[in-house]
Amino acid sequence: MNEKISNTKEASLRLYEKLVSGAGLEALASLAQQLLGNPLLAADKSCRVLFNSGFSAEEENPVWRTAHEAGYYPPEYLEALANDPLYQAAFTAREPVLMEDRFSGCRCLLFRLACGGAVSGFAQLVELRRPITPADRELFAVFCRAAGTAISSSRAAENEDRRSSGYVLAELLNGNLHGDRLRQMLSAAHIEPKKPRCLFVIEKEDGERMYTEYVTASAEAIVHHGKGTVYGNRLLFLVDLEGQLLLAPRERQRFKEFLGENGLICGSSGRFENMNQLPTAYRQAVTASRLGRQMENRGPMYYLWEYTTYQMCDLLYDRCELMEFCNPLIMDIKRYDRENGTGFLRTLEEYVRSGGSPVRAAASLGIHRNTVDYRISRMRELFDLDVTDQNLIYSFRQSFQILYYLEKNERQEEETRLPL
Repeated sequence: MNEKISNTKEASLRLYEKLVSGAGLEALASLAQQLLGNPLLAADKSCRVLFNSGFSAEEENPVWRTAHEAGYYPPEYLEALANDPLYQAAFTAREPVLMEDRFSGCRCLLFRLACGGAVSGFAQLVELRRPITPADRELFAVFCRAAGTAISSSRAAENEDRRSSGYVLAELLNGNLHGDRLRQMLSAAHIEPKKPRCLFVIEKEDGERMYTEYVTASAEAIVHHGKGTVYGNRLLFLVDLEGQLLLAPRERQRFKEFLGENGLICGSSGRFENMNQLPTAYRQAVTASRLGRQMENRGPMYYLWEYTTYQMCDLLYDRCELMEFCNPLIMDIKRYDRENGTGFLRTLEEYVRSGGSPVRAAASLGIHRNTVDYRISRMRELFDLDVTDQNLIYSFRQSFQILYYLEKNERQEEETRLPL
């Protein structure tokens, strides 16, 4: 229920009492929203939404709906704000700036959240319920100062925890922590030594440096059971599984959208339960990302289990002849195609890829389903091919992946030999 501001000093006192009580930032924002009568939203310097109060779940405005549902501002909105001189002025002005937000189409008050001169973010009071008044501006300024103080107090402990956990993960990856020392450091960083987890490794798709603070905060806002830290030019995101398969469907969709919007890619390790396995998990995630881009490039998420055959090829490439692991029928069919001008091998590949569906294979090849049936029947006659044998089908699937891997590597080697 909105409360009419009859006395700004009294309302300000109530805000400071809420701050001193230690009730927390959410409680402070909720009270301010009731007193101001309009939706209130704030974000840290990485533009991760810290709280939003007074917005409905059915909000039609795309900016506020995204902030309410996803926990971060749309990138297009941030770009618009960055080019707005009034937005820049809000971080240096002595009082809140009243601006016409051209991107959302709303009037709003904008002001920094700061404590002792250190800016921790910004807040907005959006004119959706009633007109903004001079009294609103005065009380909003009080709220921003109180919120800045609350954020500064909580952020100090949070940053200390993040620095501690980041240091432990980096030392563990560098091979500098073992035994009792490792257990002590994990305990100090509030990381359980044994728990089902996976590791995400996030980096810029183009290899450039990324805004790690923004990415870390946004990822943690989407995946609440994850903890991020910077390692080199990558972000490591340690995800507690808690009995679930990596991410819940909605969580996974939001995470993929965030990666795509910001030009990021993410490789995922397999499941592990002991923090001693972190170096292996890191190599797995980096390998998944590299092989995923090299082989298919259909990110932004690459899971290790999707590329296990390619990973084995990587390990064996310089040690043995990979063709030895291919089903010899593949070469027989390829030879027959070359001598007779048929397309049996390509048909078999799409048939295997489609899970044994002639309809899907035909659609992929751009031919009639009856043609697929005929070719499979002829291969059965010519090569004693039994498409109901699942071991044989698995062998074909792996063989096609090996051939594709070899083709990709040969092409890359040729490109590196080309004169500049």
